[in-house]
This record gives sequence, C-alpha cells and structure tokens, in this order.
Amino acid sequence: MKTSVGLKGGTRPPKAAVRKTDVILKLARTVIVRRKLGDADLNEARDSGLTDNEIAETVVSVMLNIFSNYANEVSQLTVTRHAEERGQSGDAPT
Repeated sequence: MKTSVGLKGGTRPPKAAVRKTDVILKLARTVIVRRKLGDADLNEARDSGLTDNEIAETVVSVMLNIFSNYANEVSQLTVTRHAEERGQSGDAPT
C-alpha cells in the first residue's frame, strides 16, 4: 500500500483506505446502536465499496467484541466472588 507524507513527517494511508475504514466504522456503529442491519444499511455499505465478505467480517468482529466483553465481565465477577470468599482482594486470581 502506498502512503503519502503527512504534515508531521509521518505517513498516512491513501484516501481510498481512509474512506473504506470510515464505511466499516459506520457499519459497526450501526450494528452496535441498532443491533440490526436493514437492506438500506447493506446497500449503502455495498455502494460505498464494501464486499459482502467485508460486511460479514465487520458484523462478526462486533459480535466477538461484545461477547468477549461479556465473558470478561463474568469472569471478573467470578474471580472477585471467589477471592472474597477466601478473604482476598479480587484484583487477580491466585
């Protein structure tokens, strides 16, 4: 991927890559906020250049993130509860 020099001497991705990232983030935000995608959302994503595979990957990534967060919360509650039963702080498993 070609990059161009930024204002501070760094590099930035080409505009097409930034545009695609914006479309993916908008799609992910829609999944999170509305918890569903309609035909209009899918058509907009496709019209913006996303493939069906990229749409599916975005939706699955959001789902995995949500489930991962739930699992982390449950495991932290379990660790905390067991630590409290043993009279320890719940910061880390022992």
